[in-house]
Amino acid sequence: MSERTERFEVTGTARLSVRLPAGEVRVVGGAPGEVVVRARGDESDLSRMVIEARGDTITLEPDKVGWHRWASLDVEIAVGAPPEIRARLASGGLLVRTPAAALDAASASGSVEAGEVAGRLSVRLASGDLSAAAAGALDVVSASGDVRVPQVHGEATVKTASGDVTLAAVAGDLTVRTASGDVMVSRAEGCRLDVKTVSGDVHLGIPAGRRYTVSLQSLSGGVRTDFPVSGGGGGAPARLQVATVSGDIRITGARGS
Repeated sequence: MSERTERFEVTGTARLSVRLPAGEVRVVGGAPGEVVVRARGDESDLSRMVIEARGDTITLEPDKVGWHRWASLDVEIAVGAPPEIRARLASGGLLVRTPAAALDAASASGSVEAGEVAGRLSVRLASGDLSAAAAGALDVVSASGDVRVPQVHGEATVKTASGDVTLAAVAGDLTVRTASGDVMVSRAEGCRLDVKTVSGDVHLGIPAGRRYTVSLQSLSGGVRTDFPVSGGGGGAPARLQVATVSGDIRITGARGS
């Protein structure tokens, strides 16, 4: 196995643009003012990778030969300050071990794991889990895999075909669509809370004292709420809508700060 190392100086926010046919990508903390890319793999594959800088944008991608007949590469990118990351992976995972300014990732087969993302966390997964410590805003589309983000400081939109959705606290509006999987949000503070699932339980924690226009529907399952529900909420400024074909709905007081 061979190794290739490239070093670049940056003066502002580093923008990482990664396209990888196969392999794992790790983004770790590094020295201020520079980005260091270390790639390990077969010499023939390393020589065909384009690793270059255009201003503060660092690009790592295959050459014009394309994505076919590539062996797996192991890539580590060390960056001093929180970067903006855009990653497109055909087969492999992304691990971000340092705070990020924003993260836009897609993988056909592989998981995405991140720490704190100050801005928008946008992820598209065909098969794999998403886990992150926190995000400024969340936008996820997943065909198969769980979504776990303890803290979302803004709005959250999650659409999954199969997998559980666990969000400890969402400060903004919430939209969840899932065909098969449970939805658990311990504290949902937005004015528009909209959750629909075909098969799965839904548990939402909402702030006490807030008035909602409420719609709770379960074709095959129970509905339980810790708050009184009456027909006089039509003029309420907030909206709470939960629907499931097969699964229980539970609305409780919000937990956590």
